[in-house]
Amino acid sequence: MPLVVVGAHRKGQPLVAELERRGTFWDGPVTTAPLYRMVALDTTPPKPGLVRSKQGAELVGERWLLSEAALGSFLSKLPEPMLLGSITLSDGSNAVGFACDAEAAASGRDITDHRNWITALRAFDQHVEAVRPAVKTGPRVWREVGQPLITVLQRGQK
Repeated sequence: MPLVVVGAHRKGQPLVAELERRGTFWDGPVTTAPLYRMVALDTTPPKPGLVRSKQGAELVGERWLLSEAALGSFLSKLPEPMLLGSITLSDGSNAVGFACDAEAAASGRDITDHRNWITALRAFDQHVEAVRPAVKTGPRVWREVGQPLITVLQRGQK
């Protein structure tokens, strides 16, 4: 059974082990039909969510193959605000894929223009403020800017 992932479960990303330990097989890159928008969600680790939209774009992802039992196991551990549902691919086929609930989508930052979670992550590293609100308050400040700040400071060390 195909499963389409667009973010933290892609190869090289922090949650790929959740797929690999269920005996999945990587089946290659895919592109969604232009029916979805991508939002950066306030989750740990960071994840994108897909939202169906008439103003959508083709988005880059990966197709993994897994058994129905593995899909059920995966779904049973899926945290909010993530959802699984039918995703239409650019070739017209459908597969199970990630989406997010409406509340998370409304509060997430639209990153559709990047068309690719990996590209968006690179933009986060280069321009933290490009994808986050300009005004930061409270404990979230350190979570959102702490690691990039440490990285910048460490670059000055020899």
